[in-house]
Amino acid sequence: MSQDNTLIASAADAAAPAAAMVATNIPLTAPAAAAQTVQPDTGADFSFQSVMNHMGPVNWAVFIALVIMSIVSWYYTVMKAIKLLRIRGRADRVTTTFWQTSNAQEAIRFMEEQPGWEPFSKIALDCAQSAAHHQKSEGRLAEASEPLRVHRPRPAPGGGP
Repeated sequence: MSQDNTLIASAADAAAPAAAMVATNIPLTAPAAAAQTVQPDTGADFSFQSVMNHMGPVNWAVFIALVIMSIVSWYYTVMKAIKLLRIRGRADRVTTTFWQTSNAQEAIRFMEEQPGWEPFSKIALDCAQSAAHHQKSEGRLAEASEPLRVHRPRPAPGGGP
C-alpha cells in the first residue's frame, strides 16, 4: 500500500514540470483575427448631431419647449432654495435673540422692533400676548374679558362643506 502511494507521488512530481511547461507555452495575446469583431451595419445614426439635422418643425417645437421649461424649472428651484435659506436665517436670528434676552419685556421689545414683513417676530409677539392674557385672566380662558380670535375656514365655493 505504501508502494502505491510512493508511485502516485512520483508520478505527480514528474507531471508537475510538464504541466508548468504546457502552461508557459500559452500565448498571452489573442490572435489578430479573434480581436476584430464585425458589427452589423444598421444604417441608423443616433448621435445628437444626426438627430438635430433630421428634426422636423414639430420636433423643433417640442425640443424648444422642453429646453425653455427646463431653464424655468431650474431658475424656480434655485430661487426657492435661496428664499428658503434667507427665511431660515431670519428665523434663526429671531429665535436666538429671543432666547438670549434677559427677561420677557426685553424679548417683547426686540420683537416689536422687527420690520412688519418679518413673520417670526409677529408669531412670537402673538404668543407673548396670549401668555399675558392667560396670566391676566388667571387661567380662566372661558371667562376672559376679550373674546378669543379663532380662525374658521371659509366655506368652499359652490355650497360645499
